[in-house]
Amino acid sequence: MDENKYILKTISTKCILIYIALTLVAVPIIYMTILKITNIEGNNYLLQSIITLVSYLGLAITFCIMLRKYLFDDVKDLKNKWWFKLLLVIGLVAAIKLLELFCGWFYSLFGETINGNNQDAVVNTIKENAVLMAFSTCIFAPIVEEIIFRKCIFSYFLKDIYGILVSTLAFGLIHVIGSLDFIHILPYLFTGALLATFYALSKRNIYVPLIAHMVVNTISFVLICIN
Repeated sequence: MDENKYILKTISTKCILIYIALTLVAVPIIYMTILKITNIEGNNYLLQSIITLVSYLGLAITFCIMLRKYLFDDVKDLKNKWWFKLLLVIGLVAAIKLLELFCGWFYSLFGETINGNNQDAVVNTIKENAVLMAFSTCIFAPIVEEIIFRKCIFSYFLKDIYGILVSTLAFGLIHVIGSLDFIHILPYLFTGALLATFYALSKRNIYVPLIAHMVVNTISFVLICIN
């Protein structure tokens, strides 16, 4: 195996383990512990916003440091056919928004809305603490998720098709597993599939799905704030 690929895979494994340990274990425990100590009942959106911001900021900084060499390499690669990568970003944003409309229509056929428990929690938190959530939603969350679900997961596979499949499934599951709201996994699977596919089309340049992810989240964030 190429030494550079082996090193990337090793670092990716560490990043994935850190991500799982923090998001699925540490953050929920910290949140519930603080609620218990302070005797707060129900949801505390300010506390959720602070914990979300701190955790995503910490993960983003950690992953960028650990993978700095590969992130810098992707920056250099942006100069190669930059116009093609720009078109990929624009096409990816458009495709994701169109699929959101399709998913909204599909769920309406069954008397459901596209928003599941996870999305509702995010919307409510944004409405209560828009400033804090702006940084988490529009900047740090996309950085963390693209590094984990694209850069890291794809590092295990030589063929893009396997990376796309695993990345898509993982991206979908991570967004619903906390609330066990598997009925609403469809939008996340579609979005994950598009992000992974366009990542592959860009020759695995992380900035194509990353920029698109930031733009999509920013559009959604602004619409939530307006409404």
